[in-house]
Amino acid sequence: SEQVIRLRIDSQGEISLALDVPRDGDQRVEHQGDIVLVLEPGICVMLSEVIVDVEESDQGRAFVLQPYPHSH
Repeated sequence: SEQVIRLRIDSQGEISLALDVPRDGDQRVEHQGDIVLVLEPGICVMLSEVIVDVEESDQGRAFVLQPYPHSH
């Protein structure tokens, strides 16, 4: 199976990224038919008010997590 980026909760309860392979129960994000990101079970609740995005910088591309803007 091809490696993908996994968004996971580490042992300190922080959200982190790791290279891994898709597993049963993962939430999968696809782009043009390829799985590009997997989220482990349970993390979706933590991310329900977060935007996962990619930003370009002089150092290259990086994943960023931003609070979801709430309308008042």
